[in-house]
Amino acid sequence: MTSKSATDPLFDVEGYVTPVTGGSSGSSGSKDTLFDRNASALETVLAEAASDGLDIAGYLIDVSDRAALSTAIDNVAQAHGGRLDMLFANAAVNKPPGFPSLDSTRCEEDAVENIPDALWDRFFAINVFGLLMSLRRAIRIMKRQPDGGRIVVTSSGAAFRPEPFEGSAYMPSKAVGASLAEIEVPKYLIHVNRGVPGTIATNIGGGFIKDKEKSRNFIKKVPMGRADEPEELTAVVLLLGSRQGSAHMTRSQTKGDGGILLGSAD
Repeated sequence: MTSKSATDPLFDVEGYVTPVTGGSSGSSGSKDTLFDRNASALETVLAEAASDGLDIAGYLIDVSDRAALSTAIDNVAQAHGGRLDMLFANAAVNKPPGFPSLDSTRCEEDAVENIPDALWDRFFAINVFGLLMSLRRAIRIMKRQPDGGRIVVTSSGAAFRPEPFEGSAYMPSKAVGASLAEIEVPKYLIHVNRGVPGTIATNIGGGFIKDKEKSRNFIKKVPMGRADEPEELTAVVLLLGSRQGSAHMTRSQTKGDGGILLGSAD
């Protein structure tokens, strides 16, 4: 994601100091620092940003490494005079399909009683504790700032209702993540909001949603008839991250899901 928003203050995050977890999915402004564990994907995004003239740095980091994550966020602030304008908490992992497989048959190995402990641990290490550590470090910095800051959390429809296709480990991890975003920090002018994409065409879950044949049954659930594009989440993030766009918004959720929470398409 890139920000070319000078003409519209509702989406203006130009120059914001912003750590972005799960950063190979993109960035939000001109002073972003992208965190990602995928070296090749991160290099690609950084190269694209440089060609667009954006001032973006990158850290090769797994957000499940709590000490490294905390240090990286602190380093971003220190590199910019101790300031953070925004945190974009975007990192997550998934392993679709869940217990219904891609052809809608039951997949016993992904039933809740059969998912190995290591997979549960991995989901919660990234989707819950990675988010928690990101929030904690950013809030400690933003509390010292007289104008607070903005935190945008990428959530999921699976946090609010059963989504068996997403998997039994993913759903509770995202539900906890959504609850973590309901934090009481408006006193410090820290605005925490959630962007809720639907079926988004990214690399999560091995990027299966980009394969039209593999994702056919899943796309049938989307009333608007297609997957979200990453750029459509960008607009939500820019709105929630900008000082004017989210001036009186906190603890809100903004959906850009093609209507998937309404139910299956006709």
